[in-house]
Amino acid sequence: MSDQNKQFSNPHLEACHHHFDKTLDLFHEVTDGLSEEQLRWKPAKQQWSTAENIGHLLASNQLYYERLKPLIETALAQGRNNPPWLEKHKSGFVGGMIRSVVDPAGKFKVKTFRSFVPREMATDEQRRQYLDCNEKLLRLLEQSDGLNTRKLTIASPVSGLLRINLGDAFSILPAHAERHLNQAARLRKHPDFPGN
Repeated sequence: MSDQNKQFSNPHLEACHHHFDKTLDLFHEVTDGLSEEQLRWKPAKQQWSTAENIGHLLASNQLYYERLKPLIETALAQGRNNPPWLEKHKSGFVGGMIRSVVDPAGKFKVKTFRSFVPREMATDEQRRQYLDCNEKLLRLLEQSDGLNTRKLTIASPVSGLLRINLGDAFSILPAHAERHLNQAARLRKHPDFPGN
């Protein structure tokens, strides 16, 4: 279980942790109490249902987790700590670009990469897996406090040629979640949403 009272030495990671907490609250607000029919409902064929939005986030989060876990474990084992003068986070070019594309307030519409296309699964299992992956990512974020979030990088889940620094990865994840959970929240307000 992640530590909601953790004191961070890195203000950027602390802000990311708060953003993760905010999106977790939004996840429960959007999905709790919905029936299978409501989770799978969509107003048009080309739009995603709540379940598809969650499936997309799950696919994305799992790909990030698979890249972040070995990076952080190796950095911790090697004692690659962040010098105090590097505590202020600075976005890299690629990470900053991705962060602006997934920004919840952004107007960008981007075609989903194949690796992020939602998989069909039972909605209860999907919700459980999403929450489990979210918890694992939060634990990694907490373990990263003290590491050099600018120098440590992962290959982007979209292309191995693109690198994202650790701080950007932890900024992208909750922003991306908020964007898709806001889409799901708008579905609930649609006049044709089941039960409205």
